[in-house]
Amino acid sequence: MDYLFGIVLGGSNNVFDVECDENGTKKVRSCSLKSKRLKVETRYYNPLAPGNRVEIERDGEEKGQIVSLVPRKNEFSRWNVKGRAPQLLAANLDNVFLVTTPDEPPFRPKFLDRELAQAERENLNVVILVNKYDLPSAQNADFQKRLGAISRRRVAGTVLSRAPTIFDRRIPLASDLPGHVFDLQRAALHSVFCREGRDPRARSVS
Repeated sequence: MDYLFGIVLGGSNNVFDVECDENGTKKVRSCSLKSKRLKVETRYYNPLAPGNRVEIERDGEEKGQIVSLVPRKNEFSRWNVKGRAPQLLAANLDNVFLVTTPDEPPFRPKFLDRELAQAERENLNVVILVNKYDLPSAQNADFQKRLGAISRRRVAGTVLSRAPTIFDRRIPLASDLPGHVFDLQRAALHSVFCREGRDPRARSVS
């Protein structure tokens, strides 16, 4: 059998895009699960998430079958009410970037608290990205107080989006970011975090 190791980029209906290093060249294969269930310790609503490292068996030139899961160093998840089980969002992270706004949509401090708690549990660096900081509501005293309280937790930096800027794609590690204010715009976020060839458009806001 011809086996490879790769990183899950995404997937649906138990078919996953897996990026493999094949003779020094990055190649994405469309992979299904060879067995119906992967051997994992915890029951999850979904078996894999972006960032998971897996072992696959080649299936032709473009496809593969996932045969095993490499143990995760960490994970990010949320509770899936319908499935009554944790739902994996990402795995094997180095940093977490939380995007919020003062308004449009409304500021959600409980969301930040929940994600910060999970990041602290997994010992991850966090940067808070505040978009639409030029809105009048961003200067609201209550918003400033609540954002300040959150930022004083285990946060590597707070980035405020106020004006169009050019942001280098080589974003520094969160551990290297000072706890100061930077200018950033949404288009720059897309260029930094979206892989080349991927559609960067936001389809919905929740």
